[in-house]
Parts: sequence; structure tokens; C-alpha cells
Amino acid sequence: MRRSLAILSALAASIIPALAQTGMPDAIIENYDIIFDMNSLESGTCSITVRTHIMKSDGARAGDFILYTDTFNELTSFSGEISSAGKTIRKLNMQDLTKVSASSGLADDTFRYAYTPTIPTPYTIEYRYKIAYRRGIASFPTFIPVRRPETMLLSGSYRISAPAGTEIRYSSSIVPQTETSGKKTVWSWALKDYKGFSDEPLMPDIRELVPYVYACPAKFSLGGVKGSQSNWEELGAWLYGLQKDTKTLPEPFRASLQEMTAEAQSDLEKIRIIYGHLRKTTRYVSIQLGLGGLRPSPAEAVLKTGFGDCKALSNYMQAMLDAVGIKSEYLIVQTDEKDLLPGYASLGQMNHAMLCVPMASDSLWIECTNPSYPLGYRHDGIAGHEIVLVTPEGGKKVRAKGYQDSPGTSSESMTVRLDGNGSAKCEVKRELFAEDIEPYIEFESLKPDLKRKRLTSRYKCLCNNAVLTGISDNFSELTSGETPQMSVSFQMDIPAYAKVSGDRMFIPLSHSSLKVFHDKAERVNPICIDESLSITDTVRIMIPDGFEAEHIPENVSIGSEFGVFVSNVSVADGMITIGQSLVFNKGRYPKEAYQEYRSFAKSVSKTNDKKIVLVRKASRSEEHTSELQS
Repeated sequence: MRRSLAILSALAASIIPALAQTGMPDAIIENYDIIFDMNSLESGTCSITVRTHIMKSDGARAGDFILYTDTFNELTSFSGEISSAGKTIRKLNMQDLTKVSASSGLADDTFRYAYTPTIPTPYTIEYRYKIAYRRGIASFPTFIPVRRPETMLLSGSYRISAPAGTEIRYSSSIVPQTETSGKKTVWSWALKDYKGFSDEPLMPDIRELVPYVYACPAKFSLGGVKGSQSNWEELGAWLYGLQKDTKTLPEPFRASLQEMTAEAQSDLEKIRIIYGHLRKTTRYVSIQLGLGGLRPSPAEAVLKTGFGDCKALSNYMQAMLDAVGIKSEYLIVQTDEKDLLPGYASLGQMNHAMLCVPMASDSLWIECTNPSYPLGYRHDGIAGHEIVLVTPEGGKKVRAKGYQDSPGTSSESMTVRLDGNGSAKCEVKRELFAEDIEPYIEFESLKPDLKRKRLTSRYKCLCNNAVLTGISDNFSELTSGETPQMSVSFQMDIPAYAKVSGDRMFIPLSHSSLKVFHDKAERVNPICIDESLSITDTVRIMIPDGFEAEHIPENVSIGSEFGVFVSNVSVADGMITIGQSLVFNKGRYPKEAYQEYRSFAKSVSKTNDKKIVLVRKASRSEEHTSELQS
């Protein structure tokens, strides 16, 4: 083993200078090794060694140390060293780690350990640490040795040993080797010379690009409660069992809920009333209590304290709906990924809990942790995602409907009252649909400057000097509907909407962010447009007194397999009207199609970079007189 490490170090020493001269990569992981020794369903030890060469500042985060622990695992040892130019410049130990609570202070068993090097590049950093697992193992550590772009891996390995007869389930991009050694069965994954990935807009799912191993025991025990995650049905049954006796509410409170909804004309109206009560009387707090946070806090405890995490608040909402005779289903979801790993059920794959009420036409999805969301709104963390319903019959995997199935066209209309000095008073109305509403959901609680930035950030040159003079919106009346929508109107003064040079005024054809990226000359990854997009902008500019149009850009219509861009400009009755629309088509395209994509993007940008030119009428008349005299 020592000889192998020596050979790797020598290899790294020989190739790193050459790579540095080429300007890539940002970091090189020399070795990333995990050894997990499972002693029983409830105990085990994990040893991890990571040695990374940070080549330049862009790769510095590849050298960070971050570890989360909870009631089921504990960091028992930590050491490391930082070296540069072949010399050790610092030794590391447990005292160098920053340790903070990873909850909101109401639980004391969940922590975040971190260390960030603060030395000039290039340097080499190595971490060696051990984690003890106790009272249960539901998931083994995830093996994703490369998480940062432009990071190369020379060697990586993952080894899990467990008592013979233990069933291990895994989802992996690497083919494992399995062997029996004594009373243990060993699964091992090995990886060599991974070149890394590039960070680009419209990338595929990161799991397509990096090597990974997710693994867990099929049978597990947490805090003495045994369960199975051989499939989602069995795992859902285990989660359902954890909720036993957690939905009891005091009879006087149940009676008050029934009285509160007595005049409701439908189940939906009852749900709206109960959801409104949840909004007014509870708040979300991230806590990890009771079986590592997997068992929801009792509904009665939430009633008493007024707070809870996603599981507790969803369980409390379910208990209140039970009290008024409405059936609902608790669910778990992975908010960061739309697709669950195929054929792999595991507790560690999910990170959020919500509630679902089956309705006649479609399910009503209820987010209990954010009171700003309208009832039934499918936010970005659930729209189009695979979810698991936790029912008395066990877990049921379904997919929540996405808003791309019924898209709306987000639009904006702006009226510009332009002054002869280039300043302008603008009146804007913005219509937002589906996921486009999310940046505005908590708008009312923002400070004035943040409101200004939220409203003006889409303007490529106006954000920093725009002064809001009025805002009106329907955000407080927001309802979910099939395609939720918002509208906001605002007024702003812009000191330099147009540039004045002599007798001419230059007005940008496009003031907004209707643009498509095309900075890179070459493409590394496939182009993935996950959802269709449709944006329409209309700008009406009142020509100032004493000016007339001298140059109007031609109308443009640009089409490709990726989408369509249209730009039309007209002048009539002292007003310039600009109409632009951009449509993106949902699809996945090979990297070889990037040049066509880039050509489309460049054409859009070229059009948007054009200017409308106004000229003083007197100046035009003088030029004409001069021509006649000559």
C-alpha cells in the first residue's frame, strides 16, 4: 500500500508541473479513499483519506473540508497537513476545525465541521479522519470524489465490508468487485484518471458527469427501530410506522377547527382555512429531534410551541385536516433532483417532507414550511419531481405534475417618457407565470433597496441607477390554480435611459435580459433545456419634443431547433414601439449542435445590441439646408 502511494505521489509530482503550464485543471485530487467497516446493523467505522493539489485560486474550494454529523455518527479523529513546494507548512488537528450546530439551536446533536485553507496557490492539502457510527446505519457515506468543475482525479477507491449475509443495495456509475473474506463480505469500487467536468450553462444532471456510489444496507435499524429499504414500498411502511401516535390533538382544539370550517362550502375551502391557520400560528425551524429527525414531532407539541421542521409541520397539518374529515398523505421528496436514482430506495436520498391531498382532478400539494406560498403551489423543489407518498399500504412512488405541462408566457410592457437629456420616467407592468413567480413570493417582506434590485435586475444597464417611485401588485391575492400567476406594476425614474451625443440620442433596442449565452467557443457537455420558456417584452417610447427618428433597426425573425427570437420596431404618432419575444424549446441536444446554438445566440445578441437613433429636428433641417446651398 505504501509503495502504491509512493508511486502515485511520484506520478503526481511529474504531471502537475506540466498541467500547470497548460493552465488546467484548477485542482488535482491525488487520492480519495473511503473504507467503511460495518460491524452490525447499528455500528461501524469509516476512515477517509483525501489528498488534493490546489493548482490555482479557482480550484481552492476543492481543498475545503466539510462534514456533517448527527446523533448516529461522530467525528472521532482528524489530522492533516498543508504543503507547498515540497515542504510541510502546517499540520492540522481537531482544534483547527470550526464546529457549529447544523440546526436552529433546539437540538444539540447535529453539527457541521469545516476548515478552509487561506494560503496562496499552488499548495497540497491532505485530510485523514475517522467517523464512528452508533445506534444505527441507514446509509453509507456517498462516494462522489469530484464535486467541483475543472478538477482531475488520479485515484479513488471505496470499500464497504459488512457481516457475511448482509444485503447491500447500491446505485453506482462504477462497477464494483465483491469478495468474501472470513466472516465479512467486501464490496469495492475503484477509479483511475478521471479528467473532470466543465461547468457550463444548460448542463446535464451532474450525476451524468461525475463518478458516484450511493450505497445502503437493505435491512437497517435506527435507534432500535428496524426497517427495510429494499424498495420504496417497504421504506414507506417504515416511515408510516414512525408516525404512530404523533397526530393526537386536544379535543377542544379539534372542536375549534371544526367550528372554524363549519361554513365552508367545499373540501378545498376547508383546506384553505386550515392552511391559513397554519400560516398564522406556526413557523419553520430546522431541528433534528427524535430518531435523527426522521420521526415527526407530535402534532400536540407543534400546537404548544408553534414551531417545527418540515416533517413536524406536515404532520401537524395532516392532523388538523384529519380533525375536519379530510384525508391527506404525508410525502418525502428530493428537492434538488427531479428523478430518483432508478431501482434504488434509500432514506438518504430524500431531503424534504410535504403533504398531499388527493382531489377529484389532481392532487393538491401543500408546502407547510413557507407561509408565503399559495395553497397548492408546486414550487421548484417538487414540480415535475418523483416523490414517495407515505401511506398505510407503504410507500408509493409518483411524479408531481410540472408547470411546463401547462406553460404561460411571462411578459412585460413598459412605457417610457423620454426627456431630451436622455433621462426617462418609466411605467412597467410585469406578468409572471409558474416558476417565474418564485423570486417574488416573499417580495412584501423585502427592504426597499432589495425590492428595487428584485424588480430591476433584469435590465442589463439600468439596475444601479433606477429609482422606484411606486409599486402595486397582487401578490397577497396569489392563488395556485393550474398555472399560478402574479402581476406587478411599478414606476421608476432612470437618469440615463439613453445616451446623448451632440444632437443625437442613442436608445438601446433591448433594455432587458432577453439574451442567450454564447461566451464559450467550444462546448464540452450536451445542451439540456429542461423546460420550455416563453418571454415577451413590449416597450413604447415617447419621442421627446424636438426630436425625430433618424435610424430604426430592421425587423428580425430568427428560428432554430432551439427556439425562436422575434424583434419588431415601428414608429407612429410620435411613439416608437419595440416588440420582442424569445421562445426556448425543451430538449436535449448533443454538444456537436453547439455551433448552431451559438449562431442562434449570437444573432439574438447582435440584434439586441443595436441602437435606435433620434436626432434633433432643427439639426436635421440645418443639414438639409446646407445640402441645398451646396
